[in-house]
Amino acid sequence: MDHPGGGTPFTVRALAEAARCQPATIGHLLAGRYRRTETATAIRIAETLGCSLATLFMDGPSTDPDDASI
Repeated sequence: MDHPGGGTPFTVRALAEAARCQPATIGHLLAGRYRRTETATAIRIAETLGCSLATLFMDGPSTDPDDASI
């Protein structure tokens, strides 16, 4: 997780501390066990990382070769 200032990348614990949430929340979001979180928490994470909410919580493109959607 890149630091917005170009510094040392965030650890899960450092991002959680900066975004004022539990490290488990960050870990679960990264692992895909949580697909959403409280709005205020999501905003703090995005602000800490210096990106938009959409960047953090949009589904990426499918990696399924049988997916016909383009």
